[in-house]
Amino acid sequence: MKRIYSWVIGRRKGLCLQIFFIAFSYAASYHLPFHPYIYAAQKDIKKDDIAAEVNGVPISKKEVSDLVSSTLPRITGHRTLPEERMRFFRTQALNQLVEQELLYQEAKREKVKVKKAEIEEELKKIKNRYPDEKSFNEDIKRKGLTVDEIKKGIERYLLITKIMKTKEKEIDEKVVIKDEDLLPYYEKNKDKFILPEQIRIRQIMISVDPGAGEQEWKEAEKRADEISGKAIKGEDFAKLAREFSDDKETRENGGDVGLMHKGQMPMPEIEGFAFSLKAGDISQPVRTIYGYLVIKVEEKRPQKLLLFSELNKDLLKGELSDSTKRSQREEWLKGLREKADIKVYEK
Repeated sequence: MKRIYSWVIGRRKGLCLQIFFIAFSYAASYHLPFHPYIYAAQKDIKKDDIAAEVNGVPISKKEVSDLVSSTLPRITGHRTLPEERMRFFRTQALNQLVEQELLYQEAKREKVKVKKAEIEEELKKIKNRYPDEKSFNEDIKRKGLTVDEIKKGIERYLLITKIMKTKEKEIDEKVVIKDEDLLPYYEKNKDKFILPEQIRIRQIMISVDPGAGEQEWKEAEKRADEISGKAIKGEDFAKLAREFSDDKETRENGGDVGLMHKGQMPMPEIEGFAFSLKAGDISQPVRTIYGYLVIKVEEKRPQKLLLFSELNKDLLKGELSDSTKRSQREEWLKGLREKADIKVYEK
């Protein structure tokens, strides 16, 4: 979903800056998942086990499998996937490993150095994940690795990290966004500044315990029907919400949930229904996983393109700076790829 509310004048900058920082951190670390056993030197790679070569340096199929195994549970929650999806994840993993090898080779070419103390510090962090030294040694032995090989993996990781940070710093120093750059950026990217259709609703929740039987659901529906009937006949909805709603968060505000666009509603199952109503409409009770909900649409706002004059210029300048830096990082990585001799064998 597009980040749109950041641009409106008066939005809280703290939250926007947090989002920006998270996005920037993700962009900077995306190419570098730290897995010391993947970084550790590969031994005796047979020709049939080579997934790709980068300037003659092989990347093994085992490295690809290890990276997929380490990241898949975080992405999907499980390791078993259809063959087509697994091929997709293997391709993504191989691309990351190729990129890491390019960065490693660039670090060596630029004569980037790593101190022994830095390696020992990272090794200490890895060991701290284990109950004791013995558990660590047993684990790496099971993986067919030695401490020296782990250290080589850490050195490789640190070299890649340093070359990335060096390039980030160079780009940061070069990119300067001026006020006169903002309007052209806005004109070229108007789709980023569209506020989607929004609705403001009030709600009355008649809650039902998740373990309740059918009789309790019927009683809750009957109660919700009575309240909905009163609202439809003209009784003040906000007053009814304060008196009958079980939702503590909105009850004191007369059930006011505020303005929302699609994708923001706390109960996605009622989103389509809510947006189908007209301003002023009051719904019949709708069953949700929490109980029965009665809603009133207070206001509907159509999709709207924000004018340049409505935008927070400081946040816009930050977005343009971030976008420019991201493009330059991608161009740099693209240049490394174009200069390299890359052969991919795994299809």
